[in-house]
Amino acid sequence: FVLADLPPDPAQRRRSGLKLAPLVCSATDPALRQNLVEELARQLYLRPREIEEYGRRALRGGPSAPTVRRVSMAPGERELARILLDCSDAWRQKILELVHTEYIEDSRVQRLLEDAVKIGSADGEGDFVSELLGRSTDPDTSSFVAELCTSPMPEVTDESIRAQLETLLQRQARERSRRLAPLIAAAEERGDHAELDRLLAEKARLRQESAKI
Repeated sequence: FVLADLPPDPAQRRRSGLKLAPLVCSATDPALRQNLVEELARQLYLRPREIEEYGRRALRGGPSAPTVRRVSMAPGERELARILLDCSDAWRQKILELVHTEYIEDSRVQRLLEDAVKIGSADGEGDFVSELLGRSTDPDTSSFVAELCTSPMPEVTDESIRAQLETLLQRQARERSRRLAPLIAAAEERGDHAELDRLLAEKARLRQESAKI
């Protein structure tokens, strides 16, 4: 789906297309990778070998991520990342409004959310994935985006987005409640009613956010 949104202007098309070379070259399925390379080469009026060489150079440009960072994601985080790449602008803004990055366990998903906020406030042209790859300075995050874009995933629908958001928001509320519990107990012990009211309101707010989906 990424190659369908290249800008029509030849210069912009070439710049945007070359940003996608590392993505298409990192596809794990050999047949899919070859098809993507050939299609990108066709759209940029280049030879497939040139796309492969550019993609390999870009992938070698940053340090390899250590294996220890490849931890299992919390439920829904990988799905959230894929949805973020493939959903409508309206859904993307709602996700950025409701999902709190401090409760996301995988650092790559955190950076995707942070970069998405910056893209949302910019006036740049082009599709979201190209903008994201153009802004990313972290090789691990860029590789993660490439993996998501080239791996088979269920179709993104309004229903699937709502289901994944509900899972994440429920987990956020539980985690926030856990973190607030000692603060609430301390405020009660001090008799600080203003702070206690603020903390209880924060706890209630997170529980109510799922109603906004």
